[in-house]
Amino acid sequence: MARSSNDRILILQTSKAPVALSDERFLRSRFDVRTFRIRLAPPVRLLANMAALAVWLCWNLPRARGVFFRFADYYAFLPVFLSRVFRRKSWIVLGGYDAHHLPEYDYGVYGQPLRASIVRYAIRNATAVLPVDQSLYDGVNAYAFDPPRATGIKSLVPNLRCEVRVVADGFDHEFWTPSPGCRKERLVVATASVPQGTSRKSRTRMVALKGVPLLLEVARRMPDVAFAIIGPGRGVLPEGGRVVPANVQLPGYLSPEQLREYYRRATVYAHPSLTEGLPAAVAEAMLCCCVPVGSSVNGIPELIGDTGFVVTQPVIDEWAAAVTHALERGASSRARDRIVALFSLAKRHRLLVDVIEG
Repeated sequence: MARSSNDRILILQTSKAPVALSDERFLRSRFDVRTFRIRLAPPVRLLANMAALAVWLCWNLPRARGVFFRFADYYAFLPVFLSRVFRRKSWIVLGGYDAHHLPEYDYGVYGQPLRASIVRYAIRNATAVLPVDQSLYDGVNAYAFDPPRATGIKSLVPNLRCEVRVVADGFDHEFWTPSPGCRKERLVVATASVPQGTSRKSRTRMVALKGVPLLLEVARRMPDVAFAIIGPGRGVLPEGGRVVPANVQLPGYLSPEQLREYYRRATVYAHPSLTEGLPAAVAEAMLCCCVPVGSSVNGIPELIGDTGFVVTQPVIDEWAAAVTHALERGASSRARDRIVALFSLAKRHRLLVDVIEG
């Protein structure tokens, strides 16, 4: 039996991050899904991709309930505009850089006038925007900035008129599991996801935004503790990586299975970012029974709660003290229990269905 247009959802695949792919898998299990892959670079490919997207949307939108995608960027204009033309719905998941403007780090979508105009149009005119944390709507960053700086679309998108509904990401507690008995080493793990294919200057800025230089100094203060920073290579670290302390490992980018093994071994997970959304790495490490230590920005304190340590300033002494306390506390199941209870996949899936069918 053929499905009606109320059963069909269009998805723009803008990211291969596990949280994005998880949404797509769930929506496929519930609706008749059609997917279009967005390609942002190089610019010539972007233009060709947008032309193909326009044709694809014009053909599929009249036969669908609406279009769903994560992150607002250049490509956001077409799905929102054509959804209005065809009187269909559009839902945008806001994940981080689409709700921030940090010109010091060239971070966010609001630094270029054309890009900012496109994103503001899309957010204003979408059926609903779904930030993964409340701070992406109306947050304040007092950790990285003095005086504190407003963050979120409430301050970045004037005359906001669409529905805004916070729908936190969910995390796979069946994959991210601790080792039997939560056996741990005197190891601190951190991750810094730096986009590949960008310039070395851009990657170096992103490493700074993720707080890696600060963490290297913390490691230097704690020579008897092993640190592992997953992701960036030496070439994008301060002074080309020549200042990396001897107790710091740089294993590069890892598969989810390899990353899980690091989390299973580590007593502490550290996340000293200057800005965030709702970082999956913090939740995944907590599911592996790491004690979390994170900066007081965006969704990090909401994830950690009272199961770890939230640092309120990017000060080396404060970070070293927090990491030391976390090592002394040792691993327990409290961090895992919090993520399972408050940030489950089932909860996110239920809320997504409420939004789409509402």
